[in-house]
Amino acid sequence: MVSISLPLEVEEKLQREASRRGVRAEDLAARIIADNLPAHEATGSLADLFATWEREDHTTDPQEISRREKEAEELKRALNRNREEMEGPERVQASYDRKRPQGI
Repeated sequence: MVSISLPLEVEEKLQREASRRGVRAEDLAARIIADNLPAHEATGSLADLFATWEREDHTTDPQEISRREKEAEELKRALNRNREEMEGPERVQASYDRKRPQGI
């Protein structure tokens, strides 16, 4: 059991909202806190997080793989389109040229 002190205006607002919803203020506060806590501990690296997502989303379904690849390409096109609109096509092309290995 954790006990917290709230500023008067926050407590009053919580009481009003709890009353409006027909629940106890304590239950509403617990719900609000639970809904805003991270789903899991952030103890691993970003690579660990990506690996977890990969495991969760893994599929061998060719149609799903194709859909995901198309979605990724659409995202890249949208990002590039936005970049060109913001920077102008000449600057974007110059940026690509600088990054491209010589002889390609």
